[in-house]
Amino acid sequence: VYYKMLGARPRFVVQVFLYESILLGVLGVLPAFIVAEGLSWWICGYIDIAFSPAWVMVATLCLGMIGLVTIVAMLSSMKIIKQKPGSFLQQEANL
Repeated sequence: VYYKMLGARPRFVVQVFLYESILLGVLGVLPAFIVAEGLSWWICGYIDIAFSPAWVMVATLCLGMIGLVTIVAMLSSMKIIKQKPGSFLQQEANL
């Protein structure tokens, strides 16, 4: 909304939301990946099973989750992108 108030074009605002949602997806996936692989390695060592990570599957799942987060974030921000900045700020001020 603030970018729109400053005169940014809609394409720029969409790009900012897109980059933010991708960053959120990456920041969510990386800790989950580290914890999941670490726990898998620990559990396999505890019960004496050979641990061999499936890197292709892990990469595919990570990219899929980043894509899912990006899609959900972009769909939820479309209302804000399409709304006029003045009316949005009035609604926020009245809360």
